[in-house]
Amino acid sequence: MRNSVAKVQLHEMVEPKPHTQASIARELRVTREAVRRWAEGMSRPEPRMRKLLERHVGIPVAAWDEEAGK
Repeated sequence: MRNSVAKVQLHEMVEPKPHTQASIARELRVTREAVRRWAEGMSRPEPRMRKLLERHVGIPVAAWDEEAGK
């Protein structure tokens, strides 16, 4: 999977430490492994989860759509 805006933004949110993968996972009630897979571009969150990421972490829903070429 190529670099996407959402992947880069998620990675940036985790790296400088306003959030960690574990804290994002707790906030969204998913596993840390799920957050890791999103951050590494191995998978993308479901649409419902994208809305939560936008609300809680600040990654726009549209960023995930850019990855899919929409």
